Amino acid sequence: MIERTKAEELSDEQLDRELQKRLRDLLYRDQRESFEKYCEDGDLFPDEPPAKHHAFMCAALQLVEQGEVKRLMVLMPPGHGKSVYCSVRFPSWYLGKHPKHHLVHATYGGELAKLNGRKVRNLLLSANYQEVFRNVTIAEDFKGRGDWATNQGGQYYAIGVGGGVTGRRAHGALLDDLVKDRKEADSQLIRDNTWDWYKTNSNRTNRALTDRIPMVEKFLHHPDRAV
Repeated sequence: MIERTKAEELSDEQLDRELQKRLRDLLYRDQRESFEKYCEDGDLFPDEPPAKHHAFMCAALQLVEQGEVKRLMVLMPPGHGKSVYCSVRFPSWYLGKHPKHHLVHATYGGELAKLNGRKVRNLLLSANYQEVFRNVTIAEDFKGRGDWATNQGGQYYAIGVGGGVTGRRAHGALLDDLVKDRKEADSQLIRDNTWDWYKTNSNRTNRALTDRIPMVEKFLHHPDRAV
């Protein structure tokens, strides 16, 4: 048996590194193409693989990204990962694929909206995210918690119900629990104000909330947007 030289061993190591790199590149390509595969990334989302109902959500949200579904309602009880997938993971993946697009995120309160916005922003800033979407990150001069831009001209704007979105034309709006709880849901005034706010910002003259709209809700009251 002929003993391999040091050069041959080094060549094998280089070949192995190249093979691992190509396998990673194939994995990242799959994650760019598939929202479910993206959510299975153990480095981005450690110990949080999608359950069966999450996989169903991922497939539906991918249809939103592709423009095949314009209005999507995700109706589940609390604690089932609606906001994690729809309001955090999905916008990060969407902006990776469409870094020039503008998104609006709205929920019942401005602080919660900004908290979700910070989570999305921090995902885009992470080294693991930039392994998948190598040319996408946050613009250095525009990176607030709930109002930031990508380095390619896209924007993300988080707002509470009642806030103004005039002039914020968007390619998609992520609406997550526009009514806070059962007490507010039982208030005719709050329900009417919430509905008026939505209609005002989705009519033909102010098209801030008119393109792709995933809406996340827990069913609280019979005359609900989900009915």
